[in-house]
Amino acid sequence: MLGWKAKEVADLLETSVAAVNSAVNRARVSMRAYQPDKTSPDSADSEQTVSLLSRYVDAWQAADAAGLVALLREDALITMPPLPLWYQGRATIRWFFETQLFAGDASGRFRLVATRANGSPAFSTYNRDETGEYRLGALQVLTITDGQIAEIHDFLAIGNQRFPGFDLPISL
Repeated sequence: MLGWKAKEVADLLETSVAAVNSAVNRARVSMRAYQPDKTSPDSADSEQTVSLLSRYVDAWQAADAAGLVALLREDALITMPPLPLWYQGRATIRWFFETQLFAGDASGRFRLVATRANGSPAFSTYNRDETGEYRLGALQVLTITDGQIAEIHDFLAIGNQRFPGFDLPISL
C-alpha cells in the first residue's frame, strides 16, 4: 500500500509478511464490493459537494478547528496511517485539531491540493517548513455521507515518500 513493501509493513506492525499479505487481499475483496453510487448527491461533481470541499480547504488552510468540525458528521472519524492513531466524534476531533494539529499560530501552515483516490475526494497536504517552503506532508482521503464529511484518512508522508500513482510534487 502506498509504495510500502509487505516486509516494511510487517516490521512496523510487528507481524508476519503472510499476515500483511492476507490483510491486503481481504481489503481488496472488500474494496471491490464497495462501489460508490456516482448518481448520489454526494458525488464529487455535485454543487453541494464542491461547496463542502471548498469550505474544507479554506478551514484547513486557516487552521480553523471550529470551521472544520462544523463540516463533519457527529460520528466522524479521522485516522493517520501508518500511525496507529484515530479520533472519532466531533468533540474528540476538535480537541485534536485545537491542541495538537493547529496549536500555536497555525494559520497559513498548510496548503491543500485537490486530487482523487479510489473515486473519493482527496487532498495532498503540504506543510510550511522553517524556510517558508511547503513540503508534502500527507495524502488525505475523504468520505462524504449525506452532505457531511464522515471520514478523513490522513496518510502521512514519511521522509521523502511521494505516494506512487498520484504524481504529487514533493514541495510547492
